[in-house]
Amino acid sequence: MPKSRIHPPTHSTGRHRAAVAARPRTYFPAKCAPSDESSDLIDQTLAVWQSRTTRPLGREDGREIIENMTGFFRILQEWDRAGEAKRT
Repeated sequence: MPKSRIHPPTHSTGRHRAAVAARPRTYFPAKCAPSDESSDLIDQTLAVWQSRTTRPLGREDGREIIENMTGFFRILQEWDRAGEAKRT
């Protein structure tokens, strides 16, 4: 398990840990330059979030917002799946 992980895993199966570790951790692959499509997504993200702060947001801020929102919804999806599994 990477040392950067803040919370310990809630599932004890090795298969689950392997599946979690195999998922990409960022929106943009590390060795891949952003495409026009991802650039458009950053522009749209900045347009939405800039009105919510007085600090000027840059492209890196937009990339981080996308990454954080993706992670947030990924966690919600995992919790939903775990809840469904408990009910069955």
